[in-house]
Amino acid sequence: MLGSEDFLRCVHHVLLEIDVDEGALVCPKIGRGFPINKGIPNMLLHEDEV
Repeated sequence: MLGSEDFLRCVHHVLLEIDVDEGALVCPKIGRGFPINKGIPNMLLHEDEV
């Protein structure tokens, strides 16, 4: 996939051209969500996850 120019363009767009002010990052494997507030994701773990 890293050799595909279309894939690299899509990844570049997502990583560098999209800003999320409010929302959540969600892990597709476990469904754990991390809230985004004022553009800053809170990725701190809870005590029971450490």
